[in-house]
Amino acid sequence: MRNPFGGTAPADWLIVGLGNPGPEYERTPHNVGFQVLAELADRWGLGKPKKKFGGLLAEGRAGIGGPRVALLQPLTYMNESGTCAGPARGAFKVDLDRVLVLHDELDLPFGEIRPRLGGGLAGHNGLKSLKRGFGAPDFGRVRVGVGRPESTDPEIVSAFVLGRWRQSAAEVEALVRDAADVAERIVRGELELPAREKHTSVRDNVRHMTIARDWNGADYDRLSTPMEAMGLAVLERLPLAGDETVIDAGCGSGRVTQALLDRLPRGRVVGVDGSASMIDAARRRLGDDPRVELLVADLTELDVAPADAILSTATFHWIGDHALLFSRLRAALRPGGRLVAQCGGEGNIAAVHAAARAVGEREPYAPYLAAWAGPWRFAAPDDTERLLRAAGFTEARAWLEDRPVTPEDPQAYLREINLGAHLEQLPEDLREGFVTAVRERLDPPGTIGYVRLNIDARA
Repeated sequence: MRNPFGGTAPADWLIVGLGNPGPEYERTPHNVGFQVLAELADRWGLGKPKKKFGGLLAEGRAGIGGPRVALLQPLTYMNESGTCAGPARGAFKVDLDRVLVLHDELDLPFGEIRPRLGGGLAGHNGLKSLKRGFGAPDFGRVRVGVGRPESTDPEIVSAFVLGRWRQSAAEVEALVRDAADVAERIVRGELELPAREKHTSVRDNVRHMTIARDWNGADYDRLSTPMEAMGLAVLERLPLAGDETVIDAGCGSGRVTQALLDRLPRGRVVGVDGSASMIDAARRRLGDDPRVELLVADLTELDVAPADAILSTATFHWIGDHALLFSRLRAALRPGGRLVAQCGGEGNIAAVHAAARAVGEREPYAPYLAAWAGPWRFAAPDDTERLLRAAGFTEARAWLEDRPVTPEDPQAYLREINLGAHLEQLPEDLREGFVTAVRERLDPPGTIGYVRLNIDARA
C-alpha cells in the first residue's frame, strides 16, 4: 500500500480500534477495541505497526486477495481519538461509510456484538471525538458488548470500564475473536452494516438518524420550563391507577419523570434517553428513588420488559424512522397498554428554521450549513396514525396543537433547545453570532412557534 512517490495510497477500509494508551489500561473493557484490532492485524499478517497520525498504523490486505486495509490504534487518550483518526481518513481517502470503528458498548451484555452504520454516540467519549474528527457520525461501528454494572453512578461505571475484566481470560479471548470475525466479514463484503440508524450529515442529507445531536443535560434542565409545561399537559392525558410500570421514552433531565413518579406511589418508571448527559441530569434530580430505573438507550433498539404504558414528550421528532420506532414501542407494551406522547409536528418552529436557513446561506456560515437539511422529522397526524396501526397498535389518534412560547432568555433557549443541531455543524467561534442572527430575524423577536403532534394509542 505504500506509494513509491511519497504520501499514502488510498485504502478500501480504515479500521480504528478505540482504547487508552498505557499498561494501566491494558486488559480493561474500555480497551477491547485495541484487542480486536490486534487480533485482526495478527490474523491478516500485517506485521509491526508504524507510528503515524499520532497512533500506531498497520497496512496491508485483509487476507490473501482481500481489500486494502489500514488499521489505526490512536495513541491519544480515548476522548481525543478523532485528532488521530480524522487526518488518517483524509490521507487514505476513505469514504466515511468505509471507516469501521471497534469499541466497547456498555449497553450490550457481555458477549453480544452488534455492527451498525452511524447511530447515536450514547455518551461514548471516543465516538464523540471521532464525530468531531470526521465531521459527522456516519461511520461504521462494531459494538462489543462488555455489560454494565448494576449501579448507574458515573464513578462506579467509570471504575467498571477502566478496571480489569471481570470475566475469565478465555471468555475475553472468545469475545475478541467473535468481534474480529464480525469486522472481517464486513470488510470482506460478507456482512452488510445495518444502515437504519444512520445520522443526517452535510454530505448526504438522508434521514435515518436515531439520536440526532448531543445534549448538555444541565443546561437543558435550566432552560426547559416551557418544555416541562407541555410535558405535564401530556402526562394529564395518561390515566393511571398508581401501581403501573411506565416507560418514560426520552426522559431528558427528569422533570416530567418526577411528576410521573408522583402519580405512581406503588408503581415503577423506566426512564430512557439516548443522551448520557441527560440521564446524569435526571439522576441528580431523582436521586436514589427505588421506583425509577434510568437507562441510556436508543429507542429504536428498546429492549425492556413489557410495560403498562409509555409516556413521551419532545422526543420522537429527533428520530427519523417512525415505523421502526413505533414497532419497538409496541413491543415494549403489554396488550392493552397505552402510548401517550407529544413531539414536534408538521410546521413545528417553522419561523426559527426559516430564519436559520436564511442566516445559514450567507457567509461565514454557508460552508457549514448551506447544504445541511437538519436531522428532525416533524410528521403529519395522518401519516402518524397509519404508521401506528401498521406497527400493531389497535387504536391510534394523532392531532396537531399550536403552542407558542416566549422564553425568559431567548438567546440561551435558542442556543440549547432549538439550534443545538445547527451549532454542532459550526466552529465554536461562529456559534454565538449565528444564534444572535437567527434571534434577530424572528417576528415577534424571541417567540418560538411550537406546533406539537399529540399521540394517543393503545396496544
